[in-house]
This record gives sequence, structure tokens and C-alpha cells, in this order.
Amino acid sequence: MAKKYLLLTVIILFGAWPNVRGAVTAVAVGGSMYRFHDSSILHYSGSYSGIVQRGKLAENNTVTIGQNTVVFAKDTDLEFYIPGKIALGYLSADTLCRAGSRKFLFRKGSRIDFYESGNVSKGYLARDCTMMVGGKRFRFKKGTEEIEDIELYKTGGIKSAPLSGTCTVRIGGNSMTLHHIIGFYKNGSIGWGFLNAESPVIAGGRTIRCTGGPYHQITFHNNGNVRECVLAGPQRLMAGGREIIFESRIMFSPDGKIIRGTLGEGTGFQGRNYTRYTTVILGYNSRGQLTDMKRFRHPRR
Repeated sequence: MAKKYLLLTVIILFGAWPNVRGAVTAVAVGGSMYRFHDSSILHYSGSYSGIVQRGKLAENNTVTIGQNTVVFAKDTDLEFYIPGKIALGYLSADTLCRAGSRKFLFRKGSRIDFYESGNVSKGYLARDCTMMVGGKRFRFKKGTEEIEDIELYKTGGIKSAPLSGTCTVRIGGNSMTLHHIIGFYKNGSIGWGFLNAESPVIAGGRTIRCTGGPYHQITFHNNGNVRECVLAGPQRLMAGGREIIFESRIMFSPDGKIIRGTLGEGTGFQGRNYTRYTTVILGYNSRGQLTDMKRFRHPRR
């Protein structure tokens, strides 16, 4: 009989039997009250000690953030910026959110991130959807894996998103078939992507062959010209009147000059010799002639 009364007392104090793991604490963060599992509450350290950084919600919690009202799911983490504004949480249901002039339907159970201003910074789409970016139509993929989030600028413009299948687009002087993930500048022009397969690409008036696949990114300047890619094997290219063999990653200026690359053979320039696989930086005069070659060194951290 004593054991029966003890069990009843535990249930009254802590709720249903599965929740005996810990008490629930009501905490004020940024002027709002939240109920967290007591043992889950984490605080910032140092000069910000005592300020709540994260906690696991003991119940669904409805919050208005910026121009959106969202319900964060019970038993998921809610994280805060130092001033107390919500940084990220997990949705209890598919949720329609406004970002700038667009609306996005984000998936139940997925993580959603916010800028400190309250605008959505990233989330996972609840289903495939077609959207216009920079005057071009793209089909974006439902977010099911960690890397398949759609990232937004503070203005609501799309910064990057996973593609649903392949898409063929015109970028500068090239027609390219991209897949996997695509990135955009704030004005909507394409900033980077992944070629679906090894492809010929025009860069600075010369044709190069770039590697495709999900591991070799190709990037673009805002004017549409190629900025950087991975060459599909050693290639003999003109650089300011000098023929040089490059391989691996190569970088171009906005007007198409080769400004950095990995040498595909031993190369001499102005009395200096560089071995194969050396990454070099190239310099030019006002007439576009190659005048300088030096070894690239990563800046010290």
C-alpha cells in the first residue's frame, strides 16, 4: 500500500510516468515565458553567464517572430540569441512562413532558423515547389536531409536551395545543366552550382572543360562570367600571351583573366621555376600581358 501511495505522489509531482526524468521549469527569455525540461537548460558562459542559450521544450509553444506565428514542437530544442530573441527551433506542423514578398511552406519536425531581426534565415521545404529567381524558373526540392535546407537573405531573397532534379540555365555566355544545390546573389543572378556532368565551359573567351558531380562547385561573378571551377584534367590555356598547363582548381577575374591556378607541369617564369601541382597567382599589365607569377600561400590564421 505504501508503494502505491508513493507512485501516486510521483505522478502528481512530475506528471505522467515517462516524464519522471526531470522537473519542468518556467523561464522568462527575451520577455516571453517558456516551459523547459529542467535538466536541458543551457546558459551562455563568460560575461553572458546566466543568460539562457538553449532548452528543450516541455510543451508545444506558439510564438510570433517577425511577421510569422509558428508553433515549436514539444521535446525539441529552442535556441536563443544573447538578447533573448529566438535563433532556431523545430516545427510542430507544416508551417507557412512569409519571407520578404515570398511565402514558404516548411516541413513538420524540421529545423527553422531566424535572423536576430526575426526574419527567417533557413528552413526545409515541406514539398517540391517551383519559384522564380532572377527571372528564371527553378524547381526546388523538399528538404529531407540535413544539407537540403533553403537559405534566405535578410530581405527574403533566396540565397541557396536544393534542386529537384536537373535544370538547364543560361549563365553569361554559357548554357549549363546544374543539379544538387544552387546559390544566388542578392539580385537573383546565379552565384554557384554543380555541373551535372563534365562539361565544356567558356571562360574569358577560351573553352575549358570543368568537372561535374556533387563535390566540385563551379562559381560565377555577378556579371555571369565563370569565377572558379575544377578542371577535368590538365589543360593548356593562354594567360596574357603565355601558354601554361593548368589542372585542378582554377580562378578567373570578372573579365576572364586567369588569376590563380594549379600548374599541370613544371613551369618557369622570369627566372623562377615552379614544380607541378604548385598553385600560383598571376598578374597582368594594363594591356593584359602576363607580368607576374608567384606562389600562392594560404594566409596564416
